[in-house]
Amino acid sequence: MKSSAAETHIGQVFLGSDRFDVLGTKPTYCYFNGVHIANTSDLDTFGPIVGMFILSACGAPETKIQVKGNPSYADFLKDMIDTITKSDQAKVFVLETKPDEITDNKPIEASDKLTMQSLDDYRESIKQVAECFDDTLRLANAILKTKLPHSAHGFKELDRTLARAKLATSELAVKEELCEIASEQIGTRIGQLIMALENKTRYPKIIAAAVNQTNRHFGTIKTSLSECLCSLHPLYDINSIFKKYTGYPATWFYDPTTYYSFSERFKDASDHLIELARSENSILKPLSRS
Repeated sequence: MKSSAAETHIGQVFLGSDRFDVLGTKPTYCYFNGVHIANTSDLDTFGPIVGMFILSACGAPETKIQVKGNPSYADFLKDMIDTITKSDQAKVFVLETKPDEITDNKPIEASDKLTMQSLDDYRESIKQVAECFDDTLRLANAILKTKLPHSAHGFKELDRTLARAKLATSELAVKEELCEIASEQIGTRIGQLIMALENKTRYPKIIAAAVNQTNRHFGTIKTSLSECLCSLHPLYDINSIFKKYTGYPATWFYDPTTYYSFSERFKDASDHLIELARSENSILKPLSRS
């Protein structure tokens, strides 16, 4: 992934050897180590979402994060940085230089160290991702079915957020079954690969077909999870809207157990998206060279 002359480089974020790039305006794309993880046509709401992804990539408390930002997009950068700093997970250092267009933005080179155990671990992780997607959507629906008092509907921003969340969950419901099927198919294909890779010369067609199918189904899961995170982030952040207009937290209106469970699974989904991007480099690319 390398930015073209016509593509605006909004920001770069460095966490040790990891790197985020935010490119373009309409749509705007976010990459992690050169792997596409999310895009949106609404840059105004993208800063907190990218900030959440960055927190998911932090490997340890007080991770040092370096930010290069295009000053023309100060609002986006502020929203992103505010999300990070509020968590107390990281220390942010804003560099004076703009995002470096000369920086080599190719995906990080994949390792060739692929073992049967790593494949088995990958198969299990995909199951966990599909389960997390299901949980997040189920809990979001439970929250949205709550009947709010009439007084809470006097605020346009709140009503608009809830209406968009309801539309998003109905659209994501289609992806739920697709993810379940994709997870099952990846499990089957990885099983075939574990068997066939022990004797490559005997099963070249099985390996090729299994790799192609794994890549295709992986794309379905990653895209669905990314869309879930981007479209349901306003619901995840709805506590701030309730406090702004009613003076009460979201748990005043929603069952606390359901609300907190949704928040935790939503954060888990963000963590899973980052791990999917890592596995794209560490698992899928070595498989494609098998």
